Amino acid sequence: MSNGLARTCAALAAGFVISACATSGLVPDSERDTSGAYDGQWLVEVLDTPNTRQTFGRWILNCEGMAWQFPVVVSNGEISATIDGILSTANVDSDGNFLLVAATVAASSEKAGSAASIQQGEITLFISGDLDGEQPSGTFRSGVKQFANNGCRTKARFIKS
Repeated sequence: MSNGLARTCAALAAGFVISACATSGLVPDSERDTSGAYDGQWLVEVLDTPNTRQTFGRWILNCEGMAWQFPVVVSNGEISATIDGILSTANVDSDGNFLLVAATVAASSEKAGSAASIQQGEITLFISGDLDGEQPSGTFRSGVKQFANNGCRTKARFIKS
């Protein structure tokens, strides 16, 4: 597991909360960009989030230290990333929009002394954004299965190599 993902998971393990996140939907194959406009190597720069506490039911989620970077590749309108050795792919539309859902081997857990336990702590990453324009940007969310894949959310930048 990368250091950035480990820090993100540690932030999730510290306690628990969830906020609903609005993301763009998955791009269907019929809307995938085939112009080559977004093809190439990209760096996803996940921006640090201020130390925030969110609540979800009885859980308090501490979101901090989420900053990290990882590479993605866009080829023929398909964005792909390998995180924790797992390849994830999604389509990019002609406006540069995408939603990449990436499975991980990471899992969140409750803080020592909690009265309840997290039974479904599997973490899935949701990276969405717009690759078009002078400052491509979007959001990064680390979702926890037990909380309907809600979790810590922060901004992300996309830098084309």
